[in-house]
Amino acid sequence: MAISGIQSGQEVYRTPFAQESSMRPSEPSIVRYTESDTVLISEEAKELAKKDYPEKNQGKIATGQMDAAIQDKDLPLEALSLPSWYGNYVPNAMTVTHSISHEFWDMVGELTKDNSLSDEDRSQIKNYLQNDPIHQVNLAKDEFRRQFKNEISEYMDSIGKYFQESLKENGVNSNSDYYKKVVLDKDNSEKVHQSMQKRIESDPRLLELAEILGIKLNS
Repeated sequence: MAISGIQSGQEVYRTPFAQESSMRPSEPSIVRYTESDTVLISEEAKELAKKDYPEKNQGKIATGQMDAAIQDKDLPLEALSLPSWYGNYVPNAMTVTHSISHEFWDMVGELTKDNSLSDEDRSQIKNYLQNDPIHQVNLAKDEFRRQFKNEISEYMDSIGKYFQESLKENGVNSNSDYYKKVVLDKDNSEKVHQSMQKRIESDPRLLELAEILGIKLNS
């Protein structure tokens, strides 16, 4: 089975619930995040969602299945969030550090208020970024992902596979199941966790990759 919205592939990311509504024209490609709550999302939820609501076959869906589909459509975004323990398996370089501070955008806005950017202005922006710790962390993560691209891909594929197998083993076969048995039921979520941990510990190659990527796979 594949739970949509739960990232088990090659990119784990955070989706903010809120974003600033007043982005400057000079910031077309960068999202400015507020300190709002975030959830980890995975690609599998999208896959399952397509299976849950087949538009062409809705007339043939049994009553119970249709009721379940309707209920799934009403599930909150939280229903697609990864359990907190899943984050322990994700390489640090795959997590997103919040963007540069508002101070930076205030400076850029001031420098570009005349719709131009001089060499001196560019130098000022470059100097700011070179001394911004968050920007430097993101650059380091970018470099790590480039250097270990193949290892990360192989590792995340295996982690995703074991996560899906563990969900199925513990009776999680739909978005509704996932919400009830993993998101809301912490005891059952831990059962999924332990099932996944056992699979990981019996995979020498995955343990080797984890060491290369600096991940401590403790239960």
